[in-house]
Amino acid sequence: MKLIENLAALMERSGDNPYSLARKVKARYGTSPTQPTLARILDGTSREPRRSSLQPVADYYGVSVDALFDDDLTRRGEGAPVSTPSRGDSLSIPVTDAWGSMGLGAPQPEHEAIVSGLTVSMDWVRHSLPRISHPSRLAVLTAFGRSMEPTLEDGDTMLVDRGVSEIREDGIFVIALDDELYVKRVQRRLPDKAIIIKSDNPHYEPMVVENGDRNKLEILGRVVWVWKGIKL
Repeated sequence: MKLIENLAALMERSGDNPYSLARKVKARYGTSPTQPTLARILDGTSREPRRSSLQPVADYYGVSVDALFDDDLTRRGEGAPVSTPSRGDSLSIPVTDAWGSMGLGAPQPEHEAIVSGLTVSMDWVRHSLPRISHPSRLAVLTAFGRSMEPTLEDGDTMLVDRGVSEIREDGIFVIALDDELYVKRVQRRLPDKAIIIKSDNPHYEPMVVENGDRNKLEILGRVVWVWKGIKL
């Protein structure tokens, strides 16, 4: 079970055991699975732990709850304990040199570099972005192209929650499809589990990823906020 493997690997990386992890998480967030609960998860006794129990642990490691079940979590090197700013503090969000095409797609970069930071208050984050996976998973990307107009315009600055790696609800996502990077509206087609990739600009045709081709599609994050400038 990947949850057990990932939790064990994350705890080993941080030098924790069920007792110390429960104590640290409770001290930081005020709530945590108890040491016996964590022990039951790790030994496989608790086969379907509640997501609400796992959320404080996921927050502590700076990942989403979904990522705890992800085959690639530890292989990607994610999951270091994070420091969450307290109320009134500021948060520096990394600005990367990656950019998302809203047109025909752009080659997915092999590496990304952090070129600067965008500082916002944690009070703003809590008020404006209450449903993000974790503040540490936010990143700033620039949108290029016109296929998402009027929602997104060429050059708009986007806040992306990179802790989202699955489509649990429809929205605008940064995706990689056949090694090309896109920013698109993504919808699930429930009868056959296909994925519909749409542009808000009606001049662009939608794309459909059939269920059997889902391995070609990678969810890199969900767009949660857009700063729109006025072009003169």
